[in-house]
Amino acid sequence: ARGHQHSSRLLHSETLKAPVALAQSFGLRAGARLFHVVLVHLEDGVAMQMEDRYVNPAAAPQFMAQDFNLTTPTHYLLEHAPLTEASYAIEATGASAQEAQALDLAIGAPCLVMTRATRSGAHVASLVRLVYPGSRYSFGGKFQL
Repeated sequence: ARGHQHSSRLLHSETLKAPVALAQSFGLRAGARLFHVVLVHLEDGVAMQMEDRYVNPAAAPQFMAQDFNLTTPTHYLLEHAPLTEASYAIEATGASAQEAQALDLAIGAPCLVMTRATRSGAHVASLVRLVYPGSRYSFGGKFQL
């Protein structure tokens, strides 16, 4: 939207058996299958976001077959598991070692973190943790009733 070039790097991709706490967040039994991806999104070659996302296969069964160099997980999910409800929290934290490496920051550098759960119909479709370098990002929005 700002006229800059988006690109992304896939850091991690797996299908896993959900541990108890994660399964409960999805309303699933422990050990249920989930998809997991970690990406870094860049703007004009500069790391702007680390995305750590879990996806319910019942909501998007072909999620792992996607080329996330061609589409983002968010765009894919909006097309194939339309959003019916979302909840989110935003907090300030220091970058972990993994986040610092992915975002080209010092460990402990200030970051804004949005954690969001999305539903598509009867399913929790996705849980995502989005980490933004505090010095390169701000949140803004508009609501109209």
